[in-house]
Amino acid sequence: MLSPDGRDGSLRVFQDMTLTRWALPRGRSDSLPIAPGRLMWLQVISGALTVNDVKLTTGDALAVVEESRVTLAAHDDSEVLLFDLPPV
Repeated sequence: MLSPDGRDGSLRVFQDMTLTRWALPRGRSDSLPIAPGRLMWLQVISGALTVNDVKLTTGDALAVVEESRVTLAAHDDSEVLLFDLPPV
């Protein structure tokens, strides 16, 4: 993980962003709240999953804007990068 404050042992970056790697086994679902005014960028490294009702596969990306939560459901073993970003 990368974060602006080094929380939870993450590497510190001097940007208003947090980068998290998420690995989900096939059949698993998970969700994460999005703070008000924040944006999420999700990059699929491998696998196939549904993110907030949008189907994605390896190499796909998705901007999540004006949502309060991001929900992932893995159809295959999947790995994603999740960027928590400031408003534009």
